[in-house]
Amino acid sequence: MMKINKLAAACVIGLFSVASQAQSNWYNTSIVSAGTYTSSFASADVTNAGGKCTHILVNVTSTTGVAVVPHVEGKDQLTGDYYDILVGSPISDADKTVLTVCQGGSNIKGQSTNDMLPYKYRIEFIFKGTGSVDMSVESNYNS
Repeated sequence: MMKINKLAAACVIGLFSVASQAQSNWYNTSIVSAGTYTSSFASADVTNAGGKCTHILVNVTSTTGVAVVPHVEGKDQLTGDYYDILVGSPISDADKTVLTVCQGGSNIKGQSTNDMLPYKYRIEFIFKGTGSVDMSVESNYNS
């Protein structure tokens, strides 16, 4: 009976260790600070610390007369040029929008793409119309 209890305890400790390790490999990065934006702009470059997948949360709290189209863009490390990885659907109402870039993931137009997350990437927002949007953006990724 004692051997079974020791084995069970070891298994439980092992499970907690694996769960803790899995959680410790998730990262959260602020990409765009909360604020009011009135014209197209791009975030600063984000460095991918080995992440394979990312959820980019676009948190729009209000809009006035404008729709914003988010572009997840990779950066060519040789030329410095940016290229589209995922073009999101226009956002014209207060809402939380999740954009997913994940190798081996689903291709859903305007929401997710089956693509790798490059070493450097950014989010560009193209404004359609005139007005303002209150928003913030963060990225959650794993490695």
